[in-house]
Amino acid sequence: MFPLKDENPTEKHPIITISLIIINVAVFIYTFVYGNAEQIINQYAMVPKQIVAMEELYTILTSMFLHGNIIHIVSNMWFLWIFGDNIEDLYGKSQFLLIYFGSGVLASIAHTLFNPTSLMPTIGASGAVAGILGAYIVKSPRANVITL
Repeated sequence: MFPLKDENPTEKHPIITISLIIINVAVFIYTFVYGNAEQIINQYAMVPKQIVAMEELYTILTSMFLHGNIIHIVSNMWFLWIFGDNIEDLYGKSQFLLIYFGSGVLASIAHTLFNPTSLMPTIGASGAVAGILGAYIVKSPRANVITL
């Protein structure tokens, strides 16, 4: 099932959700249209073995803004758009950002714990978006979500 929209109206304009989508899309466009994608991904993607060695720790955050292809970014941003506005409305801007980035960081740490010797670069906002989706399910378990 692929969500098309939810029937869970919000009271406030989701400025943080929209800002995150704009930033992610801008980074994607820069990476693949104007930048050297391979170099950017190698520099800013998270590599578990480097994290275990306490090297390149900033990549735990920067990797959340990189996406490998159009399907990757569109699916992540679509889910963020559908569910993020409600979580931002319920929790407020600061708490929303804490959930988003906290979930992304925890997902990266979990991935590193399960793959400590991996040299495979890890990218994407999937962990952060999954945290938003989890918060949505907890806070709006009876919300009607229209799916394809």
